[in-house]
Amino acid sequence: MLITTLICLLSLAAAVPLPTDADIEAVNPEALAPEAPAEPEAPIVAPQAPPPSKTSPVRKGPEDTVAILRDDRQDNGDGNFNYAFEADNGISVSVVGTPGEAGQSNMEGSFR
Repeated sequence: MLITTLICLLSLAAAVPLPTDADIEAVNPEALAPEAPAEPEAPIVAPQAPPPSKTSPVRKGPEDTVAILRDDRQDNGDGNFNYAFEADNGISVSVVGTPGEAGQSNMEGSFR
């Protein structure tokens, strides 16, 4: 205990700043004064976003209508689910989902 107290006192004594009589002078007093900018800066303008582009096809008439041939959906409410659909244009989707250990949905299937 005595050694600990002695070490603490020596640490405090070493940490005390020593007084100095020397005046601190700036090497270049002009460098301390900020200079005014020669010209005002131009305002910063945020770039404009491009207009949204249409990525889906535009329907022109009844010949562009796609019929759904099959649409099966099942959800057990316990995290297990499956769905499948098929359209007359050849698009088909089949997915089976199960709950994961961390609360996520694990999905497996095919898309054509």
